[in-house]
Amino acid sequence: MKNKIFSTSIFTVMFWSLLFPTIVLAQSPDQRMPVKVAAEGFPFDMPQTRATSFNLPDLLNGGDTMMYAFLHISQFLPTTIIAHSSPVMPLEKVLKPEVGKVKLSTHLGKLNLDEYLANSQSYVQAYLVIYKGKIVYEKYPGMKETDSHVWASNGKILTSLVIALLAQEGKIDVKKTIGFYIPDFKDTVWQDIPVIDVLDMATGTDVVENDKTRSDPNSIATRLFQSIMGVKSATGTLESHTNVLKSAKKTAPPGQAFEYASGVTQMLVLLAEAVEQKRWADIFEKRVWSKMGVESDMLIPLTPDGIAAVQGLVSSRLRDLGRLGMLYTPSWRKASNEKIVSKKMLTDIQNGCRPEIFNKGHMGIAMAKRFAEQPKCNGWQWDAVFHDGDIYKSGLMGQGLYISPSRDLTIVWFSADKTASVTGYSRAIATSGLFP
Repeated sequence: MKNKIFSTSIFTVMFWSLLFPTIVLAQSPDQRMPVKVAAEGFPFDMPQTRATSFNLPDLLNGGDTMMYAFLHISQFLPTTIIAHSSPVMPLEKVLKPEVGKVKLSTHLGKLNLDEYLANSQSYVQAYLVIYKGKIVYEKYPGMKETDSHVWASNGKILTSLVIALLAQEGKIDVKKTIGFYIPDFKDTVWQDIPVIDVLDMATGTDVVENDKTRSDPNSIATRLFQSIMGVKSATGTLESHTNVLKSAKKTAPPGQAFEYASGVTQMLVLLAEAVEQKRWADIFEKRVWSKMGVESDMLIPLTPDGIAAVQGLVSSRLRDLGRLGMLYTPSWRKASNEKIVSKKMLTDIQNGCRPEIFNKGHMGIAMAKRFAEQPKCNGWQWDAVFHDGDIYKSGLMGQGLYISPSRDLTIVWFSADKTASVTGYSRAIATSGLFP
């Protein structure tokens, strides 16, 4: 694995704006650059260093600064580079124009996918549909196909994949507790929390992310972001990522409700490192990325104390996110030289999830609204599992990964839009009848 360190970022500012949204106003669509600028080239005077003044509304509302930053993450944060080492496995193109005709009601009106992507206010940067290992739809209205883009919270499922692989090797029993595997977390709230409850974001702790905790300068959610970005806390101290997680408190018994939190994802990073006694990026490279026929390197930003920020800052090309999704489909051979996701791993996600905890947290309700359909449950860091076995993961500003294993279908997209209206097209495409 190659390591390369870059300067600290505008994300220090960005996460302050995310955490304290009441202090900024939205950047209206008519104030924003056209999304095609990201593909054709940003202006010469576009701020590119941490010393430059940035527009906070831009950062919070998926504006120009965030659009730039999500395409240039390695300019702003210390970053580990996981090189693509296996021969590239090209994805054959057999375009299916009907995909672009699938309609959906969005915040811009009822539009088919082609119309939505072409609309100047959709701010979708790239969209890709892979069926049986072949590209059937691909458009890049707001980036070049060779650009790497931040996955946002789509990166969370990489942590559960690593844990699943370690469990398959007999190194982790998900019924055992965090304290069993990480001695450093004994005598903390994590000591008695089963690994499966961390995987399912049902820890019963105050690490939860919602409007209230993001606006509280003393919350675990706020402090964790500060520790990741190297920003001093409200008390004026620079806290370590690990110490913030250790300070979490119990709010309810574990396993009761799906409460979304990046902190629990980062616990999975620490769990893998404790079990393997290796850095997370090395573990992932050995077991996943090095076996895949990807086109590009993966970029993983690091906290100041060297912890991989997998919870939301992983970056790669869109097709390589698509290849990652293909590992969960029958066409995995066209993405990897070895079967990585076993049948049991997929079954654990689809059938091992717990519907009874899904709607007890804010994210379960949000997923139902996003798709105008009630998913069955969440699990293993996936935000939604549908009754037909399809699985979905979301990311800040509308990033998305949707997989239909039974249809051998993978849909991925990058976006710079706070509304995330593009999300619903994935489910509409999967259930359109075009891919029986």
